[in-house]
Formats: sequence, structure tokens, C-alpha cells
Amino acid sequence: MKLNGVERPEYDGCTVEHVATSESLPVRGVAIAINSSVLRRREWSETVLGENDAIEIVTAVAGG
Repeated sequence: MKLNGVERPEYDGCTVEHVATSESLPVRGVAIAINSSVLRRREWSETVLGENDAIEIVTAVAGG
């Protein structure tokens, strides 16, 4: 699977929640999409990644 455009085969078969925890993502201000579809946070624990999935993680940044 790809994480933000980089091959990350170690996450094949893992849940999105596992990826979020492993990547030390903040609890708030994070959006995750798989194959261009944004997931609700409650779906993270039940969504399993396959080897052909592309996951994009976006975090909100304060500023202006």
C-alpha cells in the first residue's frame, strides 16, 4: 500500500487505526482518505488496508 505516495508494505493487512497510531497522528485535526474516499474516524478501526490501497493523511495546521 502507499501512504502519502510512498510505498509502505508493512501496513498491508493493518487497520487504518493501527496506521494512525503507528504514525503518531494527533487525536484531532486529522483526515484520512483511502483511494480518494474520506473515512469517518469511527471507520478507522474496522477498515483494513490491502496491498493496492492508497492512503492519504492530512493534518490541520493553525496559522494564517
